Amino acid sequence: MIAINAPFARRDGQPLKFSTADRAEQIQLIKDLQRAVDVLRARPNVDDDRIAYVGFSYGGAMGALFVGIEHIAGTIGGKHGSIVLIHDGQYREGVAAAELRVASGTEELTKVAGTGKFRADPAGSMTLDLDGAW
Repeated sequence: MIAINAPFARRDGQPLKFSTADRAEQIQLIKDLQRAVDVLRARPNVDDDRIAYVGFSYGGAMGALFVGIEHIAGTIGGKHGSIVLIHDGQYREGVAAAELRVASGTEELTKVAGTGKFRADPAGSMTLDLDGAW
């Protein structure tokens, strides 16, 4: 188990002010959660299929953000780096569908921008289309 404190527990003052600082703290928390999963997955005694997230109150809300953000690393269109996709989706009648938005990129993909769609159905079919300025 890995436990992470809420960002406002790491500083003094009012828990949430709905400010730019709160936004930065939430982004850092998502990065912390992503790294925590990386640490767990790197351990030989941890089964990837049994990693779970539990959060209460603020932690529950951040869990929704955590699963709605995807980090992809590799080569896209001959350019190396990584991108972060934000998912806004739903699961209805056995079909998962989401609208995607590129949040950021690194290395040669820093200028990547765009939107796309994701769809997965019970038959095992999955599509991912991403359009934008590469």
